[in-house]
Amino acid sequence: MIRIPIISEYKDKGFKDAQKGVKGIEGSFKKLGRTMGVTFGAGVALDFGRQAIEEASRLNESINAVEVTFGKAAEAVFALSENSAETVGLAEADFNEFAIKMGGFATQLETDTMSSAAVVDDMAMRAADFASVMNISVSEAGNIMRSTLAGSSEVIRDYGIDVSAAAVDSGLRRLPDSLIGGLHLCIYAF
Repeated sequence: MIRIPIISEYKDKGFKDAQKGVKGIEGSFKKLGRTMGVTFGAGVALDFGRQAIEEASRLNESINAVEVTFGKAAEAVFALSENSAETVGLAEADFNEFAIKMGGFATQLETDTMSSAAVVDDMAMRAADFASVMNISVSEAGNIMRSTLAGSSEVIRDYGIDVSAAAVDSGLRRLPDSLIGGLHLCIYAF
């Protein structure tokens, strides 16, 4: 058996060098973090500013379109859009866009007792109710309503509502003749 004596003595030079290296890396990470934070913050601020400008432009365009679509009734539509976030869950620009899409129907359904703005309000409430029941956005419900009122029965059929010509005819046949005679029908599927 051979014995080899091991002589060791502790020298902290290597340990101190390692500590200096770790502190140097730590300082570099802190500088990198500050730089990234400033860069990230600037990016977020720029994105926010860009989105704010786009939304303001969109609102301005929707206001112009409401004025063109509704003419004298535009002020009544604007009054509805100011409260639309609380009443139907749509931002002002979104409500204006909804009103524009429904404008043709609203002006056709306008009567002496119901203005086109009141028709838009009624349609928006119906779209919000439909959206709530079907768990979809109010904008999507508005698009479905618009397509259905324009004559497309397939879009609404996905939600269990049949407004095909055959279904409407069948429903009208069940009404008494005295009710149908001279009655101006406005059928809402919603």
